Amino acid sequence: MITLTESELALLAGVSGLAVYAAKQTPKCPFHRLVFAVSNVAVLGGGLYILWRSWSEAPPRFVRFLTAAKKSKQQPRDCVKGEEAKERDQDPRVAAVLGLVRQNILELEPYRCARDDYSEGILLDANENSFGSALPPAERTQQLERYPDPYQQELKEKIGAYRGVRPEQIFVGVGSDEAIDLIMRIFCEPGKDRILVTPPTYGMYKVSAKTNDVGIVAVPLTPDFSVRVSEILQAVASTPRIKVIFLCSPGNPTAKLVPLEVVEQVLKGVEGCMVVVDEAYVDFADANAVSACRLVDRYPNCLVLQTLSKAFGLAGIRCGMAIGHPAVIQVLNNVKAPYNVSKLTSSMAHKAFESGNLAVLKQNVKDILKEKERVVEALGGLSVVKKIHPSDTNFILFEVPQAKDIYQDMAEGGVVARFRGHELHCKDCIRLTIGQPHENDSFLELFKKTTEKYLGKYT
Repeated sequence: MITLTESELALLAGVSGLAVYAAKQTPKCPFHRLVFAVSNVAVLGGGLYILWRSWSEAPPRFVRFLTAAKKSKQQPRDCVKGEEAKERDQDPRVAAVLGLVRQNILELEPYRCARDDYSEGILLDANENSFGSALPPAERTQQLERYPDPYQQELKEKIGAYRGVRPEQIFVGVGSDEAIDLIMRIFCEPGKDRILVTPPTYGMYKVSAKTNDVGIVAVPLTPDFSVRVSEILQAVASTPRIKVIFLCSPGNPTAKLVPLEVVEQVLKGVEGCMVVVDEAYVDFADANAVSACRLVDRYPNCLVLQTLSKAFGLAGIRCGMAIGHPAVIQVLNNVKAPYNVSKLTSSMAHKAFESGNLAVLKQNVKDILKEKERVVEALGGLSVVKKIHPSDTNFILFEVPQAKDIYQDMAEGGVVARFRGHELHCKDCIRLTIGQPHENDSFLELFKKTTEKYLGKYT
């Protein structure tokens, strides 16, 4: 809806009155014919002017599709340039994906922080404390009085080299949870749009949806934790305003990987939705072979979430990534807080991707998987354990009678697992993270004593 000024309204009313007056006069009179023609041209011009004003303030959906790619290129630094930008803007699939973005997000002018312009020299532009921090001199090693790189370019280059993607395809945030929240805010209009989840799954999707007043459509996994592709496609086709689909792979609490071919089936069937593949545990399942990062070049509506919290063992620094098409990553960068990743987090993340530390990562993963085999074998030998679900992660999900009582008793005894019996298909299930050998030994010893207490002696 547009608002016309008083002068614009007066002008339109005047020429409309002239047109009506001239139309009532003798058509043979040249003067009246001239007045009639001129006034009608003026009315027509006024109508076109109103139409132009209306479209410029609230363009129709198909116009937004055609102009979305152009509007997304507002960031001055972390943007796609050159031939790739031209190719992106001409790709109708990318324009369609950007058409899913809320209009107010596409139209926002991103906040420009001081480091967008200059990062070297005598920096008197960001109201920082040039006298330094209040830390002891020996601890002033990272210039913490200065703001960090707002886009973490160097870190993205290291992540990209390790994951086989380009830096402009990477968003770096405060854990993957920040990306989950941003995705809701970017693609889902509060009170109208919906997300689709596949329970049992990670609980933050639901929490973030509720926080952002976004509806939730559930298409449960099968009892063996497989994705129901046909049901997802049917739900998207029959339910209006589903904007984002979340696939957790490997799943939490299921521990089961979603095969790449299944992810691709969903991507092909729901081109009008974003498909977010949450890969927090993917390094325990051979990321190079199974990660959906391999799909982002082919599907602009694919976003992959990863984190340094799990296999990298850096949960305390809160660093996560979203990997996708550069145009979508650009929108994430437009909306994020100016300096969302701290220097301390960035420094630790940089070290994680050094070659010597990556070797340690791989050895740790190997050791964890070896310990998982040992724990699964030990649990499998106990008659009270009714089922152990297959695992592609650093945890296992298993079923035992009176699971909640056993879990609570063991926690009070000093060994804490997690009760998941309230989740769909997880009745009487406990989720156990694989620890170090002595921690796993303590768990197994206390588990035997506790189950004997509740379920009687067994062999």
